[in-house]
Amino acid sequence: MDIDAEEVDASDEVDATDEVGDGEEKASVGDLFARLRAARSQPEPVVAEPVVAEPVDVPAAEAAVEPASDGSEPLPDAATTAVAEELSVFAVSPAAPLELREADDSPFGRRDAALTPLIVAAARKLKRVLADEQNDVLHILRRNDPVAALAALLPQEADHSRRYATAIESELRLSALAGAASIDDGDKGDHLHEITRAKALQPAIEALSVAVVGPLRERLSRAVADADGDNGELANTVRSVYREWKTQRIDEHLDDVARMAFGRGALVALAPGTPVCWSVDPNGPACPDAEDNALAGVIGAGQAFPTDHTCAPAHEGCRCMLQRAPL
Repeated sequence: MDIDAEEVDASDEVDATDEVGDGEEKASVGDLFARLRAARSQPEPVVAEPVVAEPVDVPAAEAAVEPASDGSEPLPDAATTAVAEELSVFAVSPAAPLELREADDSPFGRRDAALTPLIVAAARKLKRVLADEQNDVLHILRRNDPVAALAALLPQEADHSRRYATAIESELRLSALAGAASIDDGDKGDHLHEITRAKALQPAIEALSVAVVGPLRERLSRAVADADGDNGELANTVRSVYREWKTQRIDEHLDDVARMAFGRGALVALAPGTPVCWSVDPNGPACPDAEDNALAGVIGAGQAFPTDHTCAPAHEGCRCMLQRAPL
């Protein structure tokens, strides 16, 4: 960079400064007069008069508490304390009112009340049998010999069904006794004797075999055929099948088995020829057979209804009952 080109004469700099100073002074004086003229042209501010509040009567209960003579904080009165306690966030919320439901005192409601605990107990026992049986089957499959037939895993069908029936025999017997008590107020020992003599539990045992044991054997038999000697594949299927029976099949069909025992117990408690009628559960599923039998009216105990059934329930899913005919 050329130093001579940037060199400025000192006298020229002073003259320029003086010219700028005179201009700024003229501009500042003009601005001052302009502001004064603008201020005079604006109206004077209006001062609002103070508003005096009207006195308000305060009830004695809401009046301020006078300070204590010793200078300490005043204590709240009883009313204030009660309100504070009522509005406290630490107060326990009141319990919701209980919804009262009327018990179903119909014959069907009483039957359900009697059978429910028995069904729960029986289901627990059957699931235990299934679990033990599954372990036995898996133990066999751990051997080196390929399994090619169901007989290598399970006993004969009659023995297999007896295993399940024996597990819940006491619950079936109690269900039959409940049925006998529902229709006759006689001695419990007499009812038990009649139930045993008439083999009243047999229809319930057959229903258990048809609904639970038979389908289980069919599924396992197909699994054996599909595995074709592959014990590992068969073991996986066995676990799946037994899991389904424990979580679904038992709960779906055990109600029918218990109602079957209940109905047969009611029948054996009646003397032959006692006037009876077929009652349809108003909350049960529609059943054409049940309607036909109900329309038959009063018949003698032991005689066949129009569907050739002598006792209710007639089939799986049927919720009908045999009752004494009204006098």
